[in-house]
Amino acid sequence: MINDIEGLQQLLRDLGIESPKIIYRSINKALTGVRTDAVNAVYQQLNLTKTRIRKDFDAPVKAHAGKLRGSIAARGKPVGLMSFGAKQLKNGTISVKVLRGGSKKKLKHSFIATAKGAENVWWRKTIYKRPVKPGVNYAKLPKKYRLPVELRSGPRIEDILAKSAVYSDVELKGWTRLRAEYARLLRIELNRH
Repeated sequence: MINDIEGLQQLLRDLGIESPKIIYRSINKALTGVRTDAVNAVYQQLNLTKTRIRKDFDAPVKAHAGKLRGSIAARGKPVGLMSFGAKQLKNGTISVKVLRGGSKKKLKHSFIATAKGAENVWWRKTIYKRPVKPGVNYAKLPKKYRLPVELRSGPRIEDILAKSAVYSDVELKGWTRLRAEYARLLRIELNRH
């Protein structure tokens, strides 16, 4: 295999074709497809829209003549339950479905509120003796009945992507894309010469 690659690179040099140029262009073209494959793989796992999943992916780090490698990465905080379509029921509980293949879960002692300009699901850490009925304006309760609260969230996008089954599937599709793009660019260059 190595002898074949060395022979191919020597042939390309003899024809005056820059091999690194073909390599970095094929890497860059494949990266956009790999990000799409990664978004689709996470979409099959989580009950999120593809737009929301794509939001946690950085722009691809592209290859160039001096660096023949590229990468994509997902970064972000855990996704709030409102992104999963959380709804408050009449009895005061929250109903939400996080996993695409899973069922809806009901969360007690949780409520939907707007904080810092974003609506999200919150959880009261301690349940006090004073009963709080659904529909009560929590902002008007005495502070000792309102706090402490904690944000409820689902998994991070990168945690799902890091699962071995998901990652290996995306990686395999990426190598397939890279080989196909390299072969296409090589054919174009050989046709010119």
